[in-house]
Amino acid sequence: MQAAVVMLFTIVIGLTAQSNGWMYDLFNRLSPLSAEQGSSVVLVTTSPEQVYFGDELWQPAVERLFAAGAKGIVFGFQPKGLSEGFFFELFSDHRVVLARELARDPVSHQFSVLEPLVFSLSGSKIHWGVVTVASDSDGIYRRHKSALTGDITLEQFVATTFASELYPAYDLPRDYLINFLAGRDSLPQVTIDRVVERGVIPELVSGRVVLIGIHDLHQQIGLPTPIASGADSLSLLEYQGFSMDTLLNARPIYSASDGVIALLLLSTAFLSLILLQWAGIMAAMRVTVVMLVLHLLSAAVALWLFLFWLPLAELLFLQLVIYVLVLRSQAVNQTAQIYEMITNRSSSNAVAGMPTSFYAIEEHWSRVITLVNQLLDLNRIIFLERVRGDHRVREVKALNCSVDDIDEMRRDYLRTPYSTAIEQRAVLLLQRDYLADARDDESQYLSPLIFAGEVLGFWAFSVDKEKVQLIQDFERRIDEFSLQIAELLYHRQQWQQQAADEQRVFSKYLRLEGGEQVSLALSQMLVLMDKRLRSFEDVFAGMGTAAVLYDLFGSVLQINAEMSRLVQSMALAAYDMTALDMMISLTGVDLVDGRRYLRTVIVDQQKVTLTVTLGSTDKSPYVLSMRPLFHHNKTDYVSDDILPFETVGVLFELISTPMAGDPSI
Repeated sequence: MQAAVVMLFTIVIGLTAQSNGWMYDLFNRLSPLSAEQGSSVVLVTTSPEQVYFGDELWQPAVERLFAAGAKGIVFGFQPKGLSEGFFFELFSDHRVVLARELARDPVSHQFSVLEPLVFSLSGSKIHWGVVTVASDSDGIYRRHKSALTGDITLEQFVATTFASELYPAYDLPRDYLINFLAGRDSLPQVTIDRVVERGVIPELVSGRVVLIGIHDLHQQIGLPTPIASGADSLSLLEYQGFSMDTLLNARPIYSASDGVIALLLLSTAFLSLILLQWAGIMAAMRVTVVMLVLHLLSAAVALWLFLFWLPLAELLFLQLVIYVLVLRSQAVNQTAQIYEMITNRSSSNAVAGMPTSFYAIEEHWSRVITLVNQLLDLNRIIFLERVRGDHRVREVKALNCSVDDIDEMRRDYLRTPYSTAIEQRAVLLLQRDYLADARDDESQYLSPLIFAGEVLGFWAFSVDKEKVQLIQDFERRIDEFSLQIAELLYHRQQWQQQAADEQRVFSKYLRLEGGEQVSLALSQMLVLMDKRLRSFEDVFAGMGTAAVLYDLFGSVLQINAEMSRLVQSMALAAYDMTALDMMISLTGVDLVDGRRYLRTVIVDQQKVTLTVTLGSTDKSPYVLSMRPLFHHNKTDYVSDDILPFETVGVLFELISTPMAGDPSI
């Protein structure tokens, strides 16, 4: 949360201003509002030359516009050719407003003084407002601001004059986003020549304010706005028209203050932190995408319907920052938990006592030769391994002899006796001694280790001739051993190759698996523990005695096949019975004695043996043995569970006996 607050004021707001402006422009261009909704302003364009025309142009133009029902007329410039009488007559009319531009102050050299009028007022009163164009933001003109002189702007004067019902207390916004949502075609335009020569239809200007301005495509530099930029930028006249229309319709677009933005971002951060942590790592991406879409929809609805611009870029950026922070935090926490789990359990007997995988150990040949030595009574054994990428073999492991005992100098498996054994794909009885110092009463064999058509090595051994006679189908059994050994070697080779590929530094980093892979260590540990657990379960299931294991609450933890068979034959539902129920059903003891026996097992941790009667007086060929199971080495036991009486469970065994004895403790 602290990181989110820091991001809030140092990064989010500061670095997203340009992106926020770009998104605002995009939503203006995508606005569904239609130009047919109409505006309160009509633009009348004039050429630069017509600014100097006299009464003969402007008097009939004004008369025709008022005759067509114009609500007011705004001159965006000072007509230079008017007579003094018509000038004061025209601009003393409350329906006509003159625009005055800012001129450069000769002292401060700033545009801070009003341009002089063509005629001195001399006590006359005219209606005028200051022309001002707000400074751009990243090259785009989006806002309207008050004049630098503090005088009322042209747009504000027009609004208070022709829309006084909307601003009864002259509460005009002095800094607002201009409303471009209706699009460029929302402001109708007509030339001054058309007005003078043919007039205008009343539907075009009736009830609207007419803004007369200069429009020269060759001399004027356009103003880039949210809806038009580059070669299609708006003219100053169009920009003033949109600004004026925004106030006349009382539809300026407002943006949130810094305090509102801070509150909104903090609320978003708090909500996102809760949702992302609740969703978890796997669903965090989907939640983030949904939140981003909701931010976009909220911004669109707020702008198009309520004329309010949300800090969209800040919201989107913050949402992504929160996603990264939560994801990183959860990854760090999980890594720490995995480290703790590995540390606590890697040294326990359950893991430390597990043999390393055959595929992973370096001395795999030692295991192979141990396997052979445990199952076959051979004299001397030597294994040879194929040299990768070559047709030679090299001796790797020997038992009851030395690798130097090989009396065959060539190690080329394309030559005899190797090639003969490969051709036969079976163990070969050697006619010529392969191992030195051979005895007359022993035979020597060479067996190829081939799997999936690949020669992996050879197995040379000697054995007493009389022992060969004692083993039925000796050569077939040797072939079976060779095939199993070859398959082990083949899969180990594939595993080693895959492991080597995964450990290549460059490819690991390309797969984003560089650095320490804690999850891999955990996965390997879990595989070993699962292997040990399955081994124990197999041992339990394969017990000769019928057995069922209960927890301290009397629920069945595990039942082996023999016990399942017996309880089914006795019509007992083992999984629906508690340990006490099972004891009473099998032995016929009453409830009081049953509880006493269980207390002896669990509390006193003593073994109890009872005769199985199944509710009859006849003796059964079984006795029920009940004994507690507990951890002998409690320092190696790691668990979040508290074990009452330090007992893991209670083991029930049905032991077959020819003579069932009396109950004993």
